[in-house]
Amino acid sequence: MSNNYFKFKQFIINQDKCAMKVSTDSVLLGSWCNITSHKTALDIGTGTAIIALMLAQRGVTQIDAVEIEPNAAQQASQNILNSTWSNNITIYNQDITSFTPCYKYDTIVCNPPYFINSLHSPNHEKTLARHSNTLTQSTIIDTATQFLHFNGTLNVIYPTNEGELFIELAKTRQLYVKQVTKVLTKQQVNNNKSRLLIALSKQQQLPTYNTIAIFDKNQQYTNEYIELTKQFYLNF
Repeated sequence: MSNNYFKFKQFIINQDKCAMKVSTDSVLLGSWCNITSHKTALDIGTGTAIIALMLAQRGVTQIDAVEIEPNAAQQASQNILNSTWSNNITIYNQDITSFTPCYKYDTIVCNPPYFINSLHSPNHEKTLARHSNTLTQSTIIDTATQFLHFNGTLNVIYPTNEGELFIELAKTRQLYVKQVTKVLTKQQVNNNKSRLLIALSKQQQLPTYNTIAIFDKNQQYTNEYIELTKQFYLNF
């Protein structure tokens, strides 16, 4: 997924100006988050605007997408203008901590940077996109507690260890687990890389947990991954 553009069934993502390209994580999150009856959404750190466009394709009618890096924000705006949903998505080139909407959201989504205390890239844009010191877990949680409807959902994706830390931190701010899906890279493999798709709510409820895999033991896409993402990928 490192070309200058990536073509989906209903839109094209140009990404030559963005440090972070289209990724499996972003496709997973945009496909997975439950947006039933949700009409408003906030996309934190939108990058290429891929998740914002996925939410628009799925029926969310009003989406605010915030991006701190100017080149990425410019490219996100162009991707939106080239899509069917240019009237549904607004790009804000600013830090999420200075963003002040006049309403609350049904859905907040974030495919966050997650490297913590690791070696920074000499490329400033890549550091912004990949390292959590520019978009911390606390910042994401604080944004959700401020701007999420009581019945709304915060949706994120993290590697397993970082995701577990995020869940514990969110609990201290009265955000509670609604659903967690563990995503394995490959079925039936020891030391398998995994990530967590996490949905949090202001309401305490009985959470649901499940596990899916991207590839089977023969390195073919699993039926569950195809079913989750087929409305977007051209080859599914």
